[in-house]
Amino acid sequence: RVQDDGEPRNSAGVPIYGQINSLNLTNTVVFVVRYFGGVKLGVGGLISAYKSTARNTLDLGDIEERTISCRFHLAFDYTQMNTVIRLISRLQLKIVQRILEEEALLVVEVPLKMKSRFLDAMKTHYTVRVDEVAEK
Repeated sequence: RVQDDGEPRNSAGVPIYGQINSLNLTNTVVFVVRYFGGVKLGVGGLISAYKSTARNTLDLGDIEERTISCRFHLAFDYTQMNTVIRLISRLQLKIVQRILEEEALLVVEVPLKMKSRFLDAMKTHYTVRVDEVAEK
């Protein structure tokens, strides 16, 4: 979604968004504040100014890649520990928490793009209770 915020149509938001898009970024916000030069620059100059400012800002900033994920509680008997750990390892999932009491409880982080694959894999282990952790 782009916003020109009072500038001539497509002279601010679109050039800024184009720079975000050119780097294949998502979940990104770029703020550009202009104090001078609207009439003197003209529409073409505004487009160029917003575009170059956005690009310079993105080039100077730190871009951090993040994976969108969800978490699951896995509860099971200790006799299943090796099987469950092997599955988690095979899928390259991260164990966030281990609680070892009467039964074993693991909290695992699953990338969203692997959620259905993880759940399908867990269906073969009938004795493992799988509950998705609610988002806060």
